[in-house]
Amino acid sequence: MKPPYERRTLPGGPQIRHHLSHLAKTKNLGTLLRKKIAQAGLEVYCKPMQNLRTSRENELRKVHKIDIQVFCKWMGHSPKTALKYYLQASEAEMQQAAKSAAASAAKTCAADPGMEQKRAEAPQPPTKKARKTNVSRAS
Repeated sequence: MKPPYERRTLPGGPQIRHHLSHLAKTKNLGTLLRKKIAQAGLEVYCKPMQNLRTSRENELRKVHKIDIQVFCKWMGHSPKTALKYYLQASEAEMQQAAKSAAASAAKTCAADPGMEQKRAEAPQPPTKKARKTNVSRAS
């Protein structure tokens, strides 16, 4: 059986493949990458290989619009792992989501003018302090 580093495929496009092809026999790409970063006079950060994987997964999702099941199979892990460790929302995506939610809420309130009154009259969930008090009394 071949060692794991010889069985892995490189999840990079043709634009980077030729730059990394000579590293195929290197057993520890992370160490080599940190050395090359230091030689270039740049800041060496921890886990460069994980950061490269994260960047590539986000690029595949955002730029190339590749379906999560497809790029997860290519990267060698499940969609659950991708969502937990690799995929990240950019600041622009967070702002867009906030705008979209605000617009949706405005439409809902415009469609039902009494909604704000209903919300004000609705029972409020207990505060954190009240929840702790109720739990301790129940014990």
